[in-house]
Amino acid sequence: MIGEIGFKSLLGPWGFAKFPLIHRIHEIRKDIPITFIYGENTYSIIDNSMGKRTKEIRKDSQVDVHLVKDASHHVYSDQVYQFNQLLLDTCKEVP
Repeated sequence: MIGEIGFKSLLGPWGFAKFPLIHRIHEIRKDIPITFIYGENTYSIIDNSMGKRTKEIRKDSQVDVHLVKDASHHVYSDQVYQFNQLLLDTCKEVP
């Protein structure tokens, strides 16, 4: 967690997308499912609100939002088994 705080501090205002995908998410074909995986304890500025917002924008397509307990922004490292299982389950759903 200390490393993440340091990384965030170093990036300051430069660590954000200049043209975030959320503004273009409606351009993705509706038949392509989207899955978001968030850590429960991620940075305060990175939360699951974009996943929820995508779900609202794309009401007529599959959008899944997962919040993994006891994980930071680096879910794949903090909760390896849960992350891998979510990833496998997501891949199984796609034809």
